[in-house]
Amino acid sequence: MIDFVVAELGSREIHAVVTSVVNKEEKVKVRTYRVGDGGGKVMSSKVVTCHHVTFPYAVFYCHNYEGTKAYMVPLIADDGSRVNAIAMCHFDTSKWNPGHASFRVLGVKQGTVPICHFILKYLAWVPN
Repeated sequence: MIDFVVAELGSREIHAVVTSVVNKEEKVKVRTYRVGDGGGKVMSSKVVTCHHVTFPYAVFYCHNYEGTKAYMVPLIADDGSRVNAIAMCHFDTSKWNPGHASFRVLGVKQGTVPICHFILKYLAWVPN
């Protein structure tokens, strides 16, 4: 995984980021959240995301989409719980499948607007 990430990001100066709970005694739960003060902070315009694959041992599928930026976004739930969440924004969706679920859900066409989403259980690698 590291060799792939280093090759894609073009540097050995990298670090991993994950969505994390600020209130350490809690877990990330399904709740209604709002974006905290200051909104999201751009971590990098170069990012590799790794998804866990169901397998008898640890296997990850890692990829890098051009035109994607990674943000760290503070989220606050109604009960005061806080989460620092990774948000991925894909600014160039022109090469995506026009039938992609994101376009249907948002009512947009490929290549017309950025598509952003949070990642909860995945790992993102960004340059230092």
